[in-house]
Amino acid sequence: MRVLIIGINYRPEPTGIGPYTAGLAEHLAARGDEVTVVTGLPSYPGWRLMHGGPRRLLTTERVDGVTVIRAAHYIPASQTAVKRALYEGTFGLTALLASLRLDRPDAILGVVPSLSGGILARLTGQRLRPRTGSSSRTSWAGGPTVRDRRRGTVARATGTAEAWAAAGARAIGVVADTFIPYLASIGVPAERITHVPTGCASRPSLTRAETRRRFGWPDDRQVILHAAHGLKQGLEQVVEAGRLAAERGEPSGSSLRGRQPGTGTAGSGGRSPHDRIPSNPAGRLHASLLAAADVLFLSERATQLDMSLPSKLTSYFAAGRRSSPP
Repeated sequence: MRVLIIGINYRPEPTGIGPYTAGLAEHLAARGDEVTVVTGLPSYPGWRLMHGGPRRLLTTERVDGVTVIRAAHYIPASQTAVKRALYEGTFGLTALLASLRLDRPDAILGVVPSLSGGILARLTGQRLRPRTGSSSRTSWAGGPTVRDRRRGTVARATGTAEAWAAAGARAIGVVADTFIPYLASIGVPAERITHVPTGCASRPSLTRAETRRRFGWPDDRQVILHAAHGLKQGLEQVVEAGRLAAERGEPSGSSLRGRQPGTGTAGSGGRSPHDRIPSNPAGRLHASLLAAADVLFLSERATQLDMSLPSKLTSYFAAGRRSSPP
């Protein structure tokens, strides 16, 4: 089959949706399908163009059997509603331009979020007339937080766009059953929704002992690690948990570590129970870090419960560590 995948995130982004979209594209290519991906500039989770990223409006490359077309767009250094709209909108325009050079595929897969993946899948499908589908990796850009905000003009427009994109899909795959009520609320028939569980995107490259030595984690130190990148993680919960643990002295000698974008170590003079580990650009140590920790901490805001399946969760399971939800 000729398969077209449209989504703003793709490898070499080390975390989030990108590795999963790339894994799917590469799997289809390996089985003999002709796969083309229209995607954005590699910039997540640091929200800046990764070193070596393309700087032309449209760039085409062949990566692991997949034709990857990168469409340039605005990358916000900080997150606001307006900047997010510009991020999505500029990608939508350049990606639509990229789609004009494509031959007719047998199937189109729009990856959401971001919302642009679903909209572009429908627009491209209307022009090229294949069967269309839409895949939801973290959510269908919906849930209680988004719905509660849909009281303004921009919010209502977003909801309308979501419903329009979903209405054009032959099938919608979701990675969690909790997304289904939202899709039903915007008019998607139950028979067009399928639960498609996701897997793990990476495996450890270093042994547990090697990783702990590399980051200075003594064998007698209990390390609680939270791999976090977004506002929806509710990181203040992680900070508060570490503060309470330090005050109570439980567990003795523990260290709460957070893997985030940025550089340096949080805390002062070793007195803080929190250490911040810089995000590894190539993502080579992500799985190794998880496997080397003693406890993996998952923090999400309560408003995210029926709209988000953290991409780190499957990696947590694969690491074989204990899980500790707040």
